[in-house]
Amino acid sequence: MSQEISPGTRSGDADIIFSGGSIVTVTDAKSAAPEAVAVKDGRIVFVGNLSQARAKWQGPDTRLHDLLPDQALLPGFIDAHGHITGTGLQATIANLLAAPDGDVTDIASLQDKLRAFAESEVGKRSDWIIGYDDSMLTEGKHPTRHDLDVVSTEKPVLAIHQSFHLGAVNSLGLERLKYTATTPDPKGGVIRRKLERVTESGPVYGEPNGVLEETAFNPAADLAVAGMDLRVPINHPARSAV
Repeated sequence: MSQEISPGTRSGDADIIFSGGSIVTVTDAKSAAPEAVAVKDGRIVFVGNLSQARAKWQGPDTRLHDLLPDQALLPGFIDAHGHITGTGLQATIANLLAAPDGDVTDIASLQDKLRAFAESEVGKRSDWIIGYDDSMLTEGKHPTRHDLDVVSTEKPVLAIHQSFHLGAVNSLGLERLKYTATTPDPKGGVIRRKLERVTESGPVYGEPNGVLEETAFNPAADLAVAGMDLRVPINHPARSAV
């Protein structure tokens, strides 16, 4: 089905007509995929049959772009809340994902993955031991400072939840962040506690258990990522591609 996207635009002078590959409109899955897309002045003016696109929109200066059979043309996506950087980070740090993208099932296997990262080339040179996605553990809870102390007491440890709005650190991580029983929750964040109480000398919010939410978590992620050493080893395969 052909469609004039901008009917008020004069036909016969499109800047470019795309055709020859898969054109995905992300609109109606029941309709046949269009054969062509015509663009003028940065705007799509026609989507549909190739012969109609050329008849109506091809002028003497129109460029015809023949997509290869294995190429696709998709709408541009503008995402105001994307975690694109998390994709690269996830590929670099400890993989704490559950199946099918990983094999972490419980806190013990999460600890193993973090230990393995600590012994990797990047892990050895980085300030923090860091992993991504603690969201589907058999125990049904986030790891605590004590679970992560088993991984290391010499380096701060951070296990990031896949939402990237929450994470857990070990005791040394809490020290680096200067989070104690007398540290109030930051605005917009939560430092999860073992116990909350008030004494005569003032408020004691409770000893942090290592789980941090939102603005309490952000400084941990900032420190951990800033402390990563991503230099490629001399014998790494990526060196030959540079």
